[in-house]
Amino acid sequence: MHKKTLVLDFDGVIHGYQSGWQGIGTIPDPPVGGAMIALQKYTEDPEIQVAILSSRSRDPVGLNAMQTWLEIELHRALDSEIAKRTFAAIQWPTEKPAAWVLLDDRAWCFRGEFPAASKIKEFQPWYKEQP
Repeated sequence: MHKKTLVLDFDGVIHGYQSGWQGIGTIPDPPVGGAMIALQKYTEDPEIQVAILSSRSRDPVGLNAMQTWLEIELHRALDSEIAKRTFAAIQWPTEKPAAWVLLDDRAWCFRGEFPAASKIKEFQPWYKEQP
């Protein structure tokens, strides 16, 4: 069976990113609410392959920082065996793979029409939007 690849961005999707960019190897914030449970559910689905990709992924320091952070956070949120299985099921590409879906806090879903430049300049990730 061919799995559908779900590519998840790291900062702002899994890592809360409240502190903003602190350097390639520094990940200071807690997870986004529900992220660890979502990762568990996605990795348990036999039709989904989870891949985590970030601008950090190209650098071994950044990749190691994400993996270390995620392993710790999974163990905080989930049963130890479930955390191990979840972590082991995740792929860590260093370049964007062919994806079924890309979940990113800084993406615009293209619907066949190009947005005006003014709309692009107004874009805000979910955690910066005003209520």
